[in-house]
Amino acid sequence: MDLCDAREALKAKGLTVTEQRLTILQKIFDTGCHFTTKELHQALLSEKRVDLATVYRAVGLFEREGLVRCVGEIGNCRYYAKACIHNPPHAHFRCEKCGRLFCLRPFNFDDSKELISLAGEGFEVSRVTLMLEGLCAKCRKEQLINHEEGGK
Repeated sequence: MDLCDAREALKAKGLTVTEQRLTILQKIFDTGCHFTTKELHQALLSEKRVDLATVYRAVGLFEREGLVRCVGEIGNCRYYAKACIHNPPHAHFRCEKCGRLFCLRPFNFDDSKELISLAGEGFEVSRVTLMLEGLCAKCRKEQLINHEEGGK
């Protein structure tokens, strides 16, 4: 399956296609899953000179236009993901020990329907964000080993 084309996505939203928007959105489309604005900026530094403020403005615009979605907030840090057919809505898992964020399986139609129904009548759901927290497999394994060794 081909990845989305940044130029076409910008045009479809009626946005002005600038070199910086194009570069930023293409990097987002090339990204596997989630990212922070700072991580995106770091990834862009190896290719083109785009300042951090420009990346923040672009990501904000892309979020308002539905090209990216916020998938979670941890402290002052927002995590985003591309919002396209190649990245259907899915839950995330955050390890409380190492802080890593993991993508979980995408929602199927019945899952989404069930989650949205929790809001009840009269509510209009515009976004569903599901973040599970605990210990990832690696940290859990380390914890078990430390426990077996007597907490050394």
